[in-house]
Amino acid sequence: MKKKVILIAVGMAVVLVGGTIYGCASGFGAVKVRTVSAERKSVSDSYTEDGSISLGDSCKIISEVSGPVEEVVVSKNQPVKKGDVLYRIGTEDYSYELETLKAELSGYEARLEKAKVGNVMTLSPEEYLEDLRKQKESAEAALSAAASTYTAYSSLFSTGDVSKTDYDRARAEYENAESEVQSAGSRYIEASRYLGQLEKEGMSKADIRKVFYESDSDAMEASINSAKAQIDKLSSKIDKCTVKAQEDGIVSELPVKNMTLVSAGQETAEIKTQSSPKVESDVLTSIVPYLHIGDGVDIKLSLRGKDEVYKGVISEIYDYADKGTSALGTDEYRVHVVMELGGTKGGSDTGGAGSTGQWTGADNASSGQNLSGEKLKGREGYGVNVTFPLYEAQDVLTVPASSVFDSGDRDYVYTINDGKAVKTEIAVEYRTASDVVVKSGIAVGEKVIERADDEEIYDGVRVKG
Repeated sequence: MKKKVILIAVGMAVVLVGGTIYGCASGFGAVKVRTVSAERKSVSDSYTEDGSISLGDSCKIISEVSGPVEEVVVSKNQPVKKGDVLYRIGTEDYSYELETLKAELSGYEARLEKAKVGNVMTLSPEEYLEDLRKQKESAEAALSAAASTYTAYSSLFSTGDVSKTDYDRARAEYENAESEVQSAGSRYIEASRYLGQLEKEGMSKADIRKVFYESDSDAMEASINSAKAQIDKLSSKIDKCTVKAQEDGIVSELPVKNMTLVSAGQETAEIKTQSSPKVESDVLTSIVPYLHIGDGVDIKLSLRGKDEVYKGVISEIYDYADKGTSALGTDEYRVHVVMELGGTKGGSDTGGAGSTGQWTGADNASSGQNLSGEKLKGREGYGVNVTFPLYEAQDVLTVPASSVFDSGDRDYVYTINDGKAVKTEIAVEYRTASDVVVKSGIAVGEKVIERADDEEIYDGVRVKG
């Protein structure tokens, strides 16, 4: 009995050993994989994004002045011509300031004339200085009277007993008198100081008289020039209170309509200029590096089950990105891209092959499809699909995208050598969803493992195909 058990055990051991040996010889224990060959072929890739039609550039109207909104002449979506009045800002404050400056200018010019007459009549500097002192006292008396009147009118205006015109007149007279006192006082003090300085220098009376009058005249002429410059500036501001269209177009935005006061630098309106049609789109930042100004694009407009496919050219790529939210609720960043429109491809029913048609050219009017402002009237803001070509090459070496994996910022595939998987570094030129274009690292016809992400695959593992 013992002999039989021993013989059976030995027999089983022999069978197991034989099976193991046989299994190793026939590939038992190797990972089964599918392989593909690196091949040369044509590769193209594109990216499609939503866009919208624009009939021209946006011309934003920025207010150059501040004041109350007096009248809005136009309405949103209204066509306008260059020079048409859009809205008006009240000029009352600017006009009041302008009249004050004009009064100051008249005073400066009168005093300059008086100084010249005094010089001709050979008044001594001391006599001229005394005259300035009297002018100062006279100005102070006028200010006192104007202040009393202004105070009284302020009270009467607050109770409605005087008109705003009378109140503004009293205020203007008070401020003019105040300015006159400051000017007369400053001239008297400066002339006194300067005369004393000249006398200390030991100059002759003739020289003192000459230098003194020249200095006083120069100071007044400087004041006159300053007042004239301020008057010109204020006159320009008053002109800018009537805001006009700078280009032909359509009023696309009109925020001034809801404003009571406008501040300088505030956006008040927007005009879409009716120039060549454009398409605008916001593109993910991961795509932007592949886009260049001058690149062609396909633009598809779908209308009532029919596609119109047009040719476009990228004309502008903004140099900054705006943050937004993806459909999944995550942050994403997009760059605004503008395309000029022109030329068409053949149209087709939705889902057809229109996007593969040949360009008819921007100037082919006979097709009836050339994109123009006239054809697109009423289509401002229509949505389109924009296809951006990202990569196109003929006869390039490729492997499936599933064959490539990265490790330590480098790209690899698994090649087969002597029945084992070999981790092989490659240089990648471009990736599409299905293919990877390889610059170097493997050769045409070389076998690679089709799915590199299989958990059983690693460098050196035995494989069988």
